[in-house]
Amino acid sequence: MKWPLSILVGNQFVGYLDCKMDWKAKKFIIKERNIFNPDFNDHKGIDAAIEELAAFHEAKEIRDSRITK
Repeated sequence: MKWPLSILVGNQFVGYLDCKMDWKAKKFIIKERNIFNPDFNDHKGIDAAIEELAAFHEAKEIRDSRITK
């Protein structure tokens, strides 16, 4: 079951983020990121918010499943 986090910019809903925290490995994992609003293109703001959320959870690493390395 998904429990996505809404992505709000001001008072506008632009999409959602499905993520989880691997507590043992201290990794914040982004399983899915969906941006619904085609007018929104400030992904740097979303990335900064994700980094803050990961830091709050004391994550040592952020892994985005969309990016393969």
